[in-house]
Amino acid sequence: MNIEEMLINVTAVSEKYDLINQKTGACFNIFNIMDVSTNEVKICQLIYDLLNPYGSHYQGNSYLKLFIEHVLGIDNFNYNGVRVFREYLTSQNRRIDLVIENSTITIPIEVKIYADDQVNQLNDYFKMARGANVFYLTLFEREPDKKSCGTMNTNKITNITFENDIVKWIDRCLQLRETITIAPIREVLLQFRMMIRTLTNQMGDEKEVEVKELISKNSESFKSAVAIEQSLKQCKIDMMYKLFTTLEKMLSLRGYNKIDVYDYSNGNVEKYYNIKGTTYPALSYLYKKDVKPAVDIILRFEIEYDFCLGFCSPINHTCAGEQLTMDEIRNNLTNIDSNGLKIDGWWMYIEELLLENESPNFNAHNEAYYKLFDEHHFNSFIENCVERAIELLK
Repeated sequence: MNIEEMLINVTAVSEKYDLINQKTGACFNIFNIMDVSTNEVKICQLIYDLLNPYGSHYQGNSYLKLFIEHVLGIDNFNYNGVRVFREYLTSQNRRIDLVIENSTITIPIEVKIYADDQVNQLNDYFKMARGANVFYLTLFEREPDKKSCGTMNTNKITNITFENDIVKWIDRCLQLRETITIAPIREVLLQFRMMIRTLTNQMGDEKEVEVKELISKNSESFKSAVAIEQSLKQCKIDMMYKLFTTLEKMLSLRGYNKIDVYDYSNGNVEKYYNIKGTTYPALSYLYKKDVKPAVDIILRFEIEYDFCLGFCSPINHTCAGEQLTMDEIRNNLTNIDSNGLKIDGWWMYIEELLLENESPNFNAHNEAYYKLFDEHHFNSFIENCVERAIELLK
């Protein structure tokens, strides 16, 4: 099977399962509808309720035991008097996403989906851990930022992932007789698993089996699949470059010239698909200069995972965290509703740029991302991004 035939056949399989999902209601996912998939707080709430022996599922320790044994890898855990906490307040006035403890062990779990690590965050969490490591839960396996670890021994951090550990934990939860026979719990877990698989670029079981059968049909089919794999990453790189260079050209024609602040052209696009995290490729424009000594305000397009636009405050054209107070931000960004302003490192305001009500995700490759490969969708998206940037720059 040559490359063209392979693509045609895989497309046919994909379309078939899209149709099945539409007919069976599998596309109806409450987590996606309510935009929970990018909300760490909401996801932690669900995991917390499942882990909590007194959660609304009324299944006692069933889900907690599977989590401790198969996700955390802890044997001989004493479940007498076990407690689970969410937003656990530390003596350093930090809030840990999840904590599990009994009389002899305290296990902090930090959940990172899209948020950045904070200075000394994991270091502070480890200070209150007893008899256990700090667990660092991310979409894909990645190391925490050094600034978060501080002076702690990184051997005391255990990486766990939604991609593997949480999906397998949910699979085990779904195999319990109690889960199988209680429809509301079963359906929530099935939808939760589907959401995670979407976030981590995993196909459904049946679809994956059928695609693998196509690839493994004979040596020619496998060669074609390898050739596609080798070209796929470059296609994704090319799309990211196309997006940034087209935006830069269109804004230049309107009289706006970019400035170099951790730019997309500095190798960040090529590196983006070589790591599990993100390199934050971006395109920046000066909004106000020297609002404080050496501190500017810039308008910045940036890809963490979704495509976003917002205002930042670099010092000497570098990211060095918070530079302006909230009062200074309000005084300088008078064209933004003050309710949308914030202090988050160097960010003061940020919004997602949407293509038909969804922001293209360059990591999870959602439907909005796929549409960028259709020329009319791409051009419409660029036009909307340019107009929104000019509106903010004014």
